[in-house]
Order: sequence, then C-alpha cells, then structure tokens
Amino acid sequence: MYLALAAAAVPVFAILLVSVWWNESRSLEEMLQRYGQSLTAGFAESARLGVQLGDRDFIRDSTSGVQAMPDVIRLDIYDAEGERLLVAKSSIPPLDLSLLVRAKDQGQSHARVGMNERFIDAIHAPDGKVAGYIVIDVSRANVRRALDGALMITVVVCLLLLLLFAMLTWLEVRRASRPLFEIDDAVARVTGGDLNVAVNEDVGEPFARVARGFNGMVRTLSLVQEEDRRKRRILQESERRFRELFMHLPVPMYIADMDGQLRECNPAMLNLFAYVSAKAMTKGGGFEERLFDSPEDYRRMREELLSSGRIAGREVRCISSRGELLHCLMHMSLMRDAANRPVGVEGMLQDVTQLRLLEQNLVQAQKMEALGQLAGGVAHDFNNLLTVIQANADWLEDETAGNEKLRPHAKRISDATGRATELTRNMLGFARKGEMRREAVAVFPLLQEVVMMFGETGDRRIRVSLRGDTAGRVLGDPGQLHQVFMNLCINAMQAMPQGGDLLFDVQCDPARVVIRVSDTGCGMSETVREHIFEPFFTTKEVGAGTGLGLAMVYGIVQKLGGSISVESVVGEGTTFEVLLPRLQEYDEHAVRVEKAATVPAPGLLSGTVLLVDDEQPLLEIGEKFLVREGLTVITAASGEEALQLLGGMQSLPDVILLDLNMPGMGGVETLSRIRQTYENQKVIVVSGYSETTLDGTVKDLLYDGFVSKPYKRKDLRHALACVLAG
Repeated sequence: MYLALAAAAVPVFAILLVSVWWNESRSLEEMLQRYGQSLTAGFAESARLGVQLGDRDFIRDSTSGVQAMPDVIRLDIYDAEGERLLVAKSSIPPLDLSLLVRAKDQGQSHARVGMNERFIDAIHAPDGKVAGYIVIDVSRANVRRALDGALMITVVVCLLLLLLFAMLTWLEVRRASRPLFEIDDAVARVTGGDLNVAVNEDVGEPFARVARGFNGMVRTLSLVQEEDRRKRRILQESERRFRELFMHLPVPMYIADMDGQLRECNPAMLNLFAYVSAKAMTKGGGFEERLFDSPEDYRRMREELLSSGRIAGREVRCISSRGELLHCLMHMSLMRDAANRPVGVEGMLQDVTQLRLLEQNLVQAQKMEALGQLAGGVAHDFNNLLTVIQANADWLEDETAGNEKLRPHAKRISDATGRATELTRNMLGFARKGEMRREAVAVFPLLQEVVMMFGETGDRRIRVSLRGDTAGRVLGDPGQLHQVFMNLCINAMQAMPQGGDLLFDVQCDPARVVIRVSDTGCGMSETVREHIFEPFFTTKEVGAGTGLGLAMVYGIVQKLGGSISVESVVGEGTTFEVLLPRLQEYDEHAVRVEKAATVPAPGLLSGTVLLVDDEQPLLEIGEKFLVREGLTVITAASGEEALQLLGGMQSLPDVILLDLNMPGMGGVETLSRIRQTYENQKVIVVSGYSETTLDGTVKDLLYDGFVSKPYKRKDLRHALACVLAG
C-alpha cells in the first residue's frame, strides 16, 4: 500500500514539482526582466542630459550608483552614432551599432547572454529624437541559486511530507514575490515621473540589495532632476533679462545668421529704418543688400569679423525703408556655438546722421567765417587804394574843369572807382562789416516790388509769381533785402536760359518769416551746391560773373540773424529757403533812426586839422584836399606819432581826422587815449569798415563824425564842415 501510495505519489510529485518549478522559474524571470527594465529606464533618464551634452564626466557621476549593484555585470552607454561614452564594471568590447538600432526599433530589447540577462534601450531627447543607447547585463546567478534551492527543498520536503512542502513552497513564493511587486509598483511610478518614492529595504537577500540599489538610483535621479531644474530656471531668467534689455534699449540692435539673414531686431532698429514691424524687416534675405548703402563693405566687415571676432565703432552708410541715407556707427560681435563654430552675428547701430550734418554745417560756417574775414581784409585794403584813386580823380576833375578833352577821362576814372566801391561794399556786406540800416520791412510788398522790377527788366520768357502770407515783417535794411531777392532772381534767370517758372512763396510762423524762391531751371550738382555761397565761386565763363552775388546774399541774411539753405536736383530746378526773424510789433526803439545831417554853409573852411593815416598816398592827397578847403593841416603816419604831436602842441587842433585801421597802435586805441587825455577834442573817424564797428556807447570811443572809405572830396568837406560848425 505504501508502495502503491508512493507509486501514486510519484507522478503527483513530479507534476507538482514540475508545476512549482515552472511557476517559480517564470516568476523569477519576470522579476529579473522588470528589475532590468527599471535599471535601464532609471539609468537612461539620469544619463540623458549628459549624453545630449556629450559630457562623459556628467554621465559617470549620474550612473555612479551602479557600483553598489553586484547583480549588474555591465553598464555601457553609447551616443547616437554608436560611440561608447561609458563602460562600467567590465571591459567587454563595444556592441555593433546595428544591434543598438534594432533594439531602438523594437522598443526595449533583452536577451540571455550566457549566465547573464542583457537589456538594451534607446535614450531619447526631450524632442523625441534618439540621443544614445544604454546596455545593462544583469547576472542570473542569484536567481539560478534561488531557483535551485527552492527546487531542492521542494523535492526533499515532498518526499517527507508533500502537503507540508506544498504549503511551505507556497508561502515562500508569496514571501519572495512581495518585494518584487513593491519594486514593480515603484518602477511604474518612477517611469511616470514621480521620484518621491522609496521601496522597503527590510527584506531578504537579494531583494534587499535590489531595494537599496533602486532607492539609491531614485535619490540620484532626484538630485539630477533638481539640478536640471535649477539650471533651467537660471537659463530662463537670463533669457528673460536679455529679452527685456534687447527690446527696451533705445539703441538699435539686431541678430543675423552667417548667410546675411536678419533673425531678430528690436523696436529701436525698426524706428531707425522706418519699418512697421519686426516681421516686415526680417522677412526675405539680403540683409546687407536691403539695409546697407554698400553691401560689399558689409561683406568685408563680416570677413574681418570672422578673423577678429569683434568690430567696434565702424562708420557705415545705411538706407532706410523710405530710401533715406543714414550714417551709423556699427558695433558687431561674432556668435559661436558650444563647439566654437560661428553661427551668427549680433550687432548694434548708433545713428550719427544728425551729428554728421551738424559737422558739415559747422565746417561750412567756419569756412564762410574765414572767407568773410579774408573778404573784409581785402575790401579794407582795396578801399584805401580806391580812396587814393578817387581823390586823384576828384583832383583831376577840378584841374580839368575847362578842358573838355581831358575831363571825360577823369570822369571815367571816377565812375570806375564808384563801381569798384560797390564791389567792395558787397564784399564787406559778406564779411558782415558793411553798413546796414535797421527798420521795419514788410516782406510781401517788398517782394511785389522785386517781382515787378524783374518782370520789366528780366527775361520775359520766365513766368514769375508770388503767393503766401502778406502780414510778415522783419527788421532790416530794405535796400539790402531788395538786393538779396534780386540776386536770387538773377541766379534763377541764369539757370533758365530757355525760360521757365519762378515762384516766391512766403510763409510766417510766430517766430520766423520763411521765403522760398523756386525755379524750374537746370539745377546744380552736389559739388556746386556745397560751394554756392563762397565768394568768387562761379560756374560762369571768365568775365561773366564775379562770384559775389550769392556770397553777398549769404552775408546779408546772416547779418539779419537769419539763415539761407538750398535744395537742388539736376534737371528739375532749385529752391532757396531764406529764414528771417519775424518782427512781432513795430517798436520805435528797435529801429535805428538816423539824424538828419546839418547842411554846411558854402565857402572855404577855417581851422587846424590833424590828419592821421598810415598810408602815405592818403596823407598826401588828403593834405591837398584840406589845404584847398582853407584848412591848416598837420599829418601823422601812426597813432603813436599823433599822440606825440598832440603832447607837444600849445593849442590843440580844431579837429582830428583819424584812420581806424592802422598797424601798431590802431585807431581804436588811439581814439581811446585821445578821449582819456583830451576829453573835448573833436575827432572824425575814417574807415573802410562801417560805422557799426565802433561801440558808440563806450565813453572812451565817442567820436564826432564818420567818413567811409573810399570818400570823395565833397564827402570829406561835408563831415568837416558839420563838425567844425558844431
């Protein structure tokens, strides 16, 4: 019976033994696969950032927990091209890339290799692309020992007490499966992104080692994740600050790639180039073609940038969307990637257009000032020569009064001297040293006179018109203002030899009167326009013009406190714009009213005259004039000599004729010393400049009469008679 029972129990035991062994083997295999999968997923997540960056040290640090896992025989990490970035706990040759790619295509791959279980999985970047591969070999020895031990115990117990063995086997299976289920649940939570998880380590071996390794891996992943979040926050804050700075700085800034494509630009850049939006400015290619006046210069700068890495303060000429020329200072810096390869250009522009315009205006003003001083000096010296010529011409006229053959020649000399005098007066007007009256002038009626006169004397083929504000008035000399606009008319007529249109347009604002004189003539080039107001500059043939017309216009307008500018297009015409300060209300005290001169009595004069002039010819001819008028004359060739003579005289002269511009002690200093020493001495000032060059409000510079060079004998007699009579 026992044998029958034993014989009956054998197949039952065999079936039970096979069943238990099969279930135990499958459970352990599943546990091993889940364990390997969790390890693979965990280490892949911790090493992902390091694989993306190609940082071997970072990968080694993030997988350092593998050293505490005796069941892990091998840990290899590869990049996307199959290069092994890390090998841990073994020196097995690297796997072929095709095996890794096949694993990527199948999801996660595992296979038995000898006594080990191999797990292969792809490491994915955040964008889903494959960044690398991970290979883990887990030892099957512990599992095999556990399986053999369980099988041996099952056989022995079943032989002694089958039921007890079955119960014990069942309890052991339940006990062994509990930590695996806990690890499986923890792996699922980690896979879902929850790193705030830990498994119970108070279990039997080898599950305690697995639990400790898993918990260590989770802690490492948590630290790596926290560090990654910290770096991301820093990067985001840095990007936010850069974006705010880029968008709110009032300096034009841009970012372009190496192919010349504009990628980004700030609002200041849009305003500079007159674009309505960044999309409109950045669309399309040809950044240098669209924005730079000379694209070749920009390409050369880009080549220089590649060699030096930085360009600062380089002046370039740019073109706005409206076609306006901009002068800018360019600052450029080369952008590089992590491999130090140039990937783009970041630049900054500084608009210096207005600065360059101011520089040009300053240079022009300085040039005109220098030319004005030169013209004033030349005119003064010329006036001395004309005075000699005029005096001798007057003398000849008197001496040839009854000689009809010679008198016309003397008259011609006098007339030529008068024309030369007008020329010097124009030069002095340009140099702001000529005489100018100050009175209220209604601009529109004055222009009506100019239009009427030009219509009668100018080219009848030119149609002249006048329009605009009729109420504007300025403070100035009506004769010189009339000359300004007549000169502009003559300039326009010469620009329209075949006829055309000439328009005077008057506009007023509270502070200014603006007069625009426009013609439809041939226009002028940029080179001619730059020199148009310079004295003696002319485009006419030799002998056809003096080149002083527009220079005189410039001098008169400047003297009135105004300005003049010109715009011209070759083949279309020219517009002169004259800006004059507007006179708001008529002020009698603001207008200089000249006193009516006393009419001297006819006949010879009497008295003593001290004639002071550094020009010997003027002393000689002046002495002849004065002696002929009945005066006693004492001459001095300098201010020093005049003071010396006055100091030695017992009785002072009745009047002193004093030249204002002399070398050494000039006329102004001589006059000052005369006033300080001889307060009541009568002095007539003689000068090639206007009377306004002396400040009549200064006590030491008071004088009794003024004679302009070149003068005629009658003008000199008139001044002497008035002073002597007073």
